[in-house]
Amino acid sequence: MEDTMSLHPSFCAWADGSPMHFFGVFDGHGGPQVSALCRDQMHVILAEELARAATAYRKEHRENDEEAERRAWEAALKRSFERANALGMGLSESGLPIMGSTAVVALLVGGSILVANCGDSRAVLCRAGNALPLSQDHKLERPDERARVDAAGGKVRTSDDGQLRVRGVLMSHAL
Repeated sequence: MEDTMSLHPSFCAWADGSPMHFFGVFDGHGGPQVSALCRDQMHVILAEELARAATAYRKEHRENDEEAERRAWEAALKRSFERANALGMGLSESGLPIMGSTAVVALLVGGSILVANCGDSRAVLCRAGNALPLSQDHKLERPDERARVDAAGGKVRTSDDGQLRVRGVLMSHAL
């Protein structure tokens, strides 16, 4: 099994002392290395990035600014995914055959849920029996995802089975 999960209640605190909770699911592709790396490191990386964001937030905001908090949390999540990606790339440079992992992470703080994802891992909230999507899959059918692949020098092609693929791979976005 190449899928992993990571649950870390109260893994760090925000600038105001509020506990932050981390939940992640990582779907390994072609081997367990990157999903295991994410399981073991993503919350550590995110705690570092959130500590840096909290310090900057405290310096810039004397009173509670919910929009500024949300931007700080989102930036910390983005930097964490970038750092995890760099760690995964380091594994591939070691000569091991590494394929990667999709990921979805939920960060809970106060009354907020923030979700970040990479690839086709998704978060859904069930409320009163209704499924509410909290993320969007990175699929090649999305115009913005195709544009991202094109901008990175990739080529989207239709395979013999009618699926859109990049370099023969169905998934276009992964760590």
